[in-house]
Amino acid sequence: MKKILSLLLVIVISVLCLFGCESFHMPEERPEDFSFYISWGENGFSAYSSSAGRLIKTPDAQNPADYLTVYRMNKEELDKVYRLIKDLNVGDCPEEFGDGEVTHCEPSISLTLTVTVGESKKTVKASRISGYDAGITDKAKAFIGTVKEIVDIIESSEEWKSLPDVETK
Repeated sequence: MKKILSLLLVIVISVLCLFGCESFHMPEERPEDFSFYISWGENGFSAYSSSAGRLIKTPDAQNPADYLTVYRMNKEELDKVYRLIKDLNVGDCPEEFGDGEVTHCEPSISLTLTVTVGESKKTVKASRISGYDAGITDKAKAFIGTVKEIVDIIESSEEWKSLPDVETK
């Protein structure tokens, strides 16, 4: 009887984990339905959506439309971003890096990365951090480093460079 109960318990736990545990899986090769949204900078004002092709340098301006453009990443850029995010293993990141994982301060920057593959979506944030060197834990350092590499790709684009400098207040 104990063996049957033990076996049933193992089966129930396995089924619950199989259907109840949330996981985020990224296939080895970039699927066609992969997309991402990223925001960065002071208050996370700069943003890019790969699905919409929308690049925003800042919405905090007298004429916000001057800081908005269309930017469609090419296949190589998308493949590189996909590999960076896959190597990060974004599914293992917390929803938000908190105290003890990152250094907080004011003034600060905020980072958000949302990854979509098919029907699965994962968002990770690091808010009010001191900069791109704010990671304390290895996972936080990896997340911030990955975001920085993606931002570098975006900010090196001709579309980003064609936007005016941010107004100073």
